[in-house]
Amino acid sequence: MWRDLWNFLARSETLLDEARAEALEMLDLAREMFDAVLTAMEEEVHRDVLVRIGRMDRVLNSKQQSVREKVFQHLAVSKGSDLLSGLILTSIVIDLERIGDYTKNIGEIVSFIPGKLEFAEWEERYRSVANRTREMFERTREAFDRSDADAAREHISFYQDISRDVDHALEEILKKGAPEDTVEKRILGLALLLRFLKRVAAHLKNICTTVSNPFPTIGFRPSR
Repeated sequence: MWRDLWNFLARSETLLDEARAEALEMLDLAREMFDAVLTAMEEEVHRDVLVRIGRMDRVLNSKQQSVREKVFQHLAVSKGSDLLSGLILTSIVIDLERIGDYTKNIGEIVSFIPGKLEFAEWEERYRSVANRTREMFERTREAFDRSDADAAREHISFYQDISRDVDHALEEILKKGAPEDTVEKRILGLALLLRFLKRVAAHLKNICTTVSNPFPTIGFRPSR
């Protein structure tokens, strides 16, 4: 009994490190899901792509629960030691879980529109947002892995540019309209995709704020 208790107490010292490493694995998996969806958009989406994304999302959810369990066990044994780190990790995995959901939403939207997705005059705008959102994954991982507050603040500004460009594009799409206020299916799909891309980037921004911001302002733009 005492040996079991000792082993548990000794392991609790590494639980938070394990939780942090697993959060990084979640970020890498979310990036893999996102890349799979963007690749699917370049060609006709097949059922196996959506099945693969769904499978990865289930792994993401499982890892979220694992991080929570490790954080809880550590805090229970250490009597609240490293409370802030534990709270931050639980905040991060919530954002990562949401990224998985939005990535699935993107895959579903793409699957509703048969054939290769092309957006004509909006193609360049879409690709710019999609590519910068992909880059946001890299930037977020860098800031989180290195606990680099300066880089995190820079990446938050990078997100603000994405957000502004999406808002401007949606405004133009909706103002342009069409005869009798009808909207072409592909343009409707584009509007939804842009919104989902913005939400993915926003959750990545939230993760950056865990590095740059005091705990009460996590998820918000840093004050100057």
